Amino acid sequence: MKQKISFHLIGLLSLLSFQSFSQAGLYITSGSNFFITSRTIVSIDSLVLTPSINYNIVGTNAVTRDATALPPPPATYIQRVFHLQASPPYSGDITIYYRDTELNGLNGTALNLDIFNGATWIAYPATSRDAPNNFVTTAGLNNISMLQLTLGSSSVLPVTLSSFTVQLNQCAANLKWITTSQQNSKNFEVQQSTDGVNFSVIAIVSVTVNSSTEQHYSYNTTINSSDNYFRLKMVDNDNNSKLSPVVRTSGSCNQGKINAFPNPAKNMVTVNGLTGTNELRLINQSGQLISSIKTNNTTETIKLTHWAAGNYVIQLLQNNKVINNIKVIKE
Repeated sequence: MKQKISFHLIGLLSLLSFQSFSQAGLYITSGSNFFITSRTIVSIDSLVLTPSINYNIVGTNAVTRDATALPPPPATYIQRVFHLQASPPYSGDITIYYRDTELNGLNGTALNLDIFNGATWIAYPATSRDAPNNFVTTAGLNNISMLQLTLGSSSVLPVTLSSFTVQLNQCAANLKWITTSQQNSKNFEVQQSTDGVNFSVIAIVSVTVNSSTEQHYSYNTTINSSDNYFRLKMVDNDNNSKLSPVVRTSGSCNQGKINAFPNPAKNMVTVNGLTGTNELRLINQSGQLISSIKTNNTTETIKLTHWAAGNYVIQLLQNNKVINNIKVIKE
C-alpha cells in the first residue's frame, strides 16, 4: 500500500507558531513516499527543509549523512554531507546545522550552501549565518535538483549565461537571453551602442529568482541607425558585475528621421520629427528615469541644465510603448 505522510497540525508537533517535524534519518521503502506540505518545517538529522511548494520524496529513497562528498565540491567543505538517492526539484529554504569539529578549518561566518545536482556542484549564497549557534540558512531557492548538500567555501557565481541573441524585426531589436544558474543576482543592465565601443544603459531588467534551472529573459528596443551593438552588464547583490559578449544587428528603419540636436549638447537638446501624442523620457547612464515630457508637438526641447555631463538616452514612447531610443551626450 502506498504510504503518504503529511504534516499539517500546528501545536501538536511544536510549541512554535509554525509547523515542524524532526527525525534522526529518513528511509523510504519502495511504494512509499514522504510528503511535506508547503511551509512545513522538517528537520532530518540537522538538515532543515522548509518548502515553499509542496515537496514529495518518493521511494525507494533515503536521506543519509556522512563526512564525505563524492565527487567533492571545487572548494573546501565542512565534514557534514547529506546524501539523497533521488530528489524531485525543490523550492523553499534550507538550513544546515553543524558542529565546530566539522568545520574543517573553515570560518562559520563565510559558509555558503553547496549542492550537487547530479552533474555539477553549485554554490548558493547564504541568507543568514549564525556561527555561535552553528547553522547556515539559504532562503528563496527555486526548482533546485539536489543529490548532495553541504556547506563550504565555494564562491557564488551570480549568473551563468548560456545564450544572448538579437533579432531585427522592422524597427525593433528583439533581445533574448537565457541563464542556467543565477545566485545572489540583482539585475541585468541592457546596454546599446552604435559604434561597438561607447555603450549606454537603455534598460534595467530585474532578476526573477535564485535558480539553477533555465530562466528566459527578453527586451525589445527600437533602432534608429544602421549598426547597433548590444551587451548585458550582469550585476549581483554585492554590486560586482561582469559583461556579456556583444551582439550586433544591422538594418535601416524609417523612424531614423527622428533625431536630437545639438548632440553633444550643453544646456538643452531638441527632438524633431515627432508625430502624434508622444512621451519623451530622459534616462541617465545608470538606467534611471530622471525626467519626462508629454507632448503633441512635432518638435520638443528637453532641458539638460541640472544634469551632470555624460551619456543619456532619450526614449520616445507612444501608447506607453518605447518606439525609439536616441543617445545624447551632455558636455
